[in-house]
Amino acid sequence: MKKWLSNIKSNKLRLFNDILSIVIVGFAIYIIAAPIIPELQYKVESSIDKSAGYAYQSDLTSQAIEDKTVGEIPEEKLKPIPEVNTLTIPSIGVDGEIFEGSSIYTLNKGLWRRPKTSTPDKGGNTVIVAHRYLFTEGPNTFYHLDKVKKGDKFALFWNKKEYIYEVTEVKTVEPTAIEIEDNTKDPIVTLYTCTPLWTAKYRLVVIGKLIN
Repeated sequence: MKKWLSNIKSNKLRLFNDILSIVIVGFAIYIIAAPIIPELQYKVESSIDKSAGYAYQSDLTSQAIEDKTVGEIPEEKLKPIPEVNTLTIPSIGVDGEIFEGSSIYTLNKGLWRRPKTSTPDKGGNTVIVAHRYLFTEGPNTFYHLDKVKKGDKFALFWNKKEYIYEVTEVKTVEPTAIEIEDNTKDPIVTLYTCTPLWTAKYRLVVIGKLIN
């Protein structure tokens, strides 16, 4: 009887160890693969459907269709202008609410307009930052900001009004380059995040000028 009970306990312990090993291995694979998956997904999606990033019934979408950047998009697929302040960068799939707040932890919500910088309706330099990677990618991170090129267009919806910008500069700077947040005479938007992907060694900066 004792031997039988001992065998049962031994089998249960072995089963537990096997399950634990599978969980640990699975988690390790996820940690390694998670940062790579969004990159592969981006390459596949961008090659299949270039219109995917155009989500709104907006001038930005109309311009893209007119310029033949994308083909015709059925109206039923497009959303009305968002009620909340929103940044959309069609070329990299960014489409998220812009959050306000004085705490650095506001950044954990998604896109953050830096305190004391301007807003689109006032002109000057509107500065928006986001995490590059938080074991997720998607519309509220700047995971693919390095894919943005000069000439790309993006939009800010601010107080239900659309502001369209064209990228004029993409650069990498030191974290100490706080002058990127300085106000400007011309109406621009400065977007930045950490780079390279897994470090905060530098800042990847994208600057766009207001064109509409």
